[in-house]
Amino acid sequence: MTVEWAIAELSDLAEVNALARQVLEAFIFPDISPADQVTFSTNFSQSLLEHGLTSTTVIFGMRSPQGDLVAYILIRNKAHIAHLFVAPDWQRQGLGQRLLTFGECQAEQAGVSRLTVNAAVNAIPFYQKHGFTCFGAEQSTDGVRFQPMEKAIATDGCPSVSDLPLHKRN
Repeated sequence: MTVEWAIAELSDLAEVNALARQVLEAFIFPDISPADQVTFSTNFSQSLLEHGLTSTTVIFGMRSPQGDLVAYILIRNKAHIAHLFVAPDWQRQGLGQRLLTFGECQAEQAGVSRLTVNAAVNAIPFYQKHGFTCFGAEQSTDGVRFQPMEKAIATDGCPSVSDLPLHKRN
């Protein structure tokens, strides 16, 4: 498995949205009503367009050798994982872990002491495996259930973005 890191640009937002939708349809939407699917999709896409690439948001992705976006993480305010999606065919190959490590390093380099995420219920075991703990009660938005989670940042020797081999599309 060979993937390359990529910093998302404004022109990538449609592809980011398409990957998120693919994962949502595979793992989240089967458990919610069709009406909630439409509402959640609309709100999700609108939020991505409004907040996707701002001075307080970073989207970092991984591309296949063919240049397809196969995974990405969206971090808000250097302290909150808003999205972490891996294409279904690319799951269980360590991409989520690598993106999570990147997010932790970005938080550490920004001087943030804890990283938070609102984990979809099916993703709770992944985050627990990587040291996140639940805090607060499970919540629901547009029929999608999620659990607030957090992790204290205590890593050393993280690579900076400039140290990663980046893939730029022509």
